[in-house]
Amino acid sequence: METFIIVAYCASDDARKNLRIKDNAQTNVGIAQIMTTCIVAAKYFGGNHALAQEFLYEHHYFHHKLSASQFNRRFHKMPKAFYEELIMCFGNYAKMSNESYEFAIDSFPVQACDNIRIQRNKLFDPKQCRGMVASKRRYFFGVRVHMIATTNYLPVEFKILPGAINDVRGAKMLNFDLPAGSIVYGDKIYGDYKMEDMLKRTKHIELAAIRKVNSLRQRDPLEEILIRKKRKPIETLFSLVAKLMPKSIHAVTANGFVKKVFFFVLAYCFSKYQVTT
Repeated sequence: METFIIVAYCASDDARKNLRIKDNAQTNVGIAQIMTTCIVAAKYFGGNHALAQEFLYEHHYFHHKLSASQFNRRFHKMPKAFYEELIMCFGNYAKMSNESYEFAIDSFPVQACDNIRIQRNKLFDPKQCRGMVASKRRYFFGVRVHMIATTNYLPVEFKILPGAINDVRGAKMLNFDLPAGSIVYGDKIYGDYKMEDMLKRTKHIELAAIRKVNSLRQRDPLEEILIRKKRKPIETLFSLVAKLMPKSIHAVTANGFVKKVFFFVLAYCFSKYQVTT
């Protein structure tokens, strides 16, 4: 646990320095401390910032702490570039450690509430955030995390989008910042011929999606078995991230909910980085 906290703080402080963000001279709690508290909360306290801040203060990791309202304001004021910098750092590490140039793409839902409580929920717009999980044949209300990951369970890039955005639309919003010659394995839903051709033409990346029965671009059955096997690790990755999340994520605003989901994924990245190093 101590190593995890140290790694989280060092990475957060490095991201701050890379972005040339300076803390206010009058504050005793820097942005790296805020970020570290959020990561520790996601890893060990189910996203509860108050418990994480109290733990870090009582065990002398930090010498100062904020009130609940002060921490909440600082939490929501963190610049978007800070999050993007951390994602890019972990993405570069994942690509460097992946010698096979093989990746997988998929998404997983994060529920804000049960379907029966949608009308009472004030966080999200029901039209934008009510999506469907085709594999389970049921609807959900919340957000969907679209991700590209390596075959050894390391996230490369991800975006948190409204639940109504399906996998293909979400995939088109990803950057696909992968080495030339990479292969990205996907489920049947990613069998979009235009996207396949565009990635191959512009970025020299092969999108290998499982073919439907009526697909015009059929493959050899052995290749289909290989694709199904290669994309399995990303489903395991989603299960590991979901284990960090509580049954109900407490948030008052939509932005707060999305940020907490982001930190759960980020906490998994830190724990995975700690194991591999």
